[in-house]
Amino acid sequence: MAQLHLIFGDQEMADVMLKLIPSEGPKLSPLYLHSQALRKSEFFEARLSERWSLADGVRPIELTLSDCQNVDGYVKCIQMMYSLERFTFSSVQEALALLQIASELLFTDCLNSCMQYLEADFNPLNTMGEILSELLSLVSNGASSKAREITKRVLHDNMQITTSPTFADVNKSSLFRELQNNLDIVKSQLYKFANYFSWNSYQISIASSALCWLLDEMFALEIADMAVKMIAEEQELAQLVVSRIYPNPFTETLFEILIRLLQALQIGQVICQRSVRLSLVKTWLPVIAKLTHDDEYLIKDNELHNSLEEGMSSLVTTLPMADQEQIFKIWISACLRSKKAWPDLSTTFDMWCNKLRQAQCEIDLGPSLHLSEASDPHSIICSSKDHTYP
Repeated sequence: MAQLHLIFGDQEMADVMLKLIPSEGPKLSPLYLHSQALRKSEFFEARLSERWSLADGVRPIELTLSDCQNVDGYVKCIQMMYSLERFTFSSVQEALALLQIASELLFTDCLNSCMQYLEADFNPLNTMGEILSELLSLVSNGASSKAREITKRVLHDNMQITTSPTFADVNKSSLFRELQNNLDIVKSQLYKFANYFSWNSYQISIASSALCWLLDEMFALEIADMAVKMIAEEQELAQLVVSRIYPNPFTETLFEILIRLLQALQIGQVICQRSVRLSLVKTWLPVIAKLTHDDEYLIKDNELHNSLEEGMSSLVTTLPMADQEQIFKIWISACLRSKKAWPDLSTTFDMWCNKLRQAQCEIDLGPSLHLSEASDPHSIICSSKDHTYP
């Protein structure tokens, strides 16, 4: 029988019946194959040399699969034994999967083809990106402390001075993508929560834990500026959080994240543009005001309460007068109209008002103000004897 005429699945010409037995799951229908094709595998060559009864018609072989999740991989590998052309692979993942199976079946031709494909396609950056994505996905799905420890070590080793600086970019893109994935999970569940649909508290809990871990790592690696910008501009999340306030399953984590960002900005751990700092306050000040003004929800943790208020006040002082005006209009509208009047930005507001008065003094004094005094706003003294102000 010529090799050219062998066709995978041709039951009439088959002389071997192969039963693939998964270690778990349902039984599979047997494959009717040809010994001439299977002999390309040393494993099958050895099995075909065993004694069998001619009365059976076809030679039965049973193969217990070591990887019950990849039955298709075994079938694909066997199909390749029929091929007269060069083996091709759709992706690195397929080549890696078939490499393991070809090694088990001692299918040398396939084994060599997998190695050649992987070597030709090998790209350290892409490989690191794929590995990091898998590791970070484990973290996002509630992985063990060991998995988080390994992931952290890979991230930090990528930033070593002896490592190519391009690996730092792999860290950034991988962490940013995983951060966005977890935010999307939270938003999806909050949408269901806000609309009284069936929602999954466990998913929010796991995603919340992952968000905090990812942010900590981004700060530790000094690449958290992207995360601050993303959260500062997250209008959709802000709207969802206040769509149904009590008992919001994400509020505590949200406050913890905001405090982390505000404190990092306050001590200079992360440097962000003015527009990002302004967006952070404009997006989240009305949210935290509404959450804490709701009669059914109160911040029970005084330390959390004080940290959030202090961080917000400190950030406002880093902004120009015109930006502060926008913020204080929000503060007056969203906070002071409530009996709780929280967060309390009154000290920062008083400082801003004093700057307005000082600025007007400078305008009114005009050319008579000495240059040395003009350079220091605190040296300006407005005397009621010389000037009258409305």
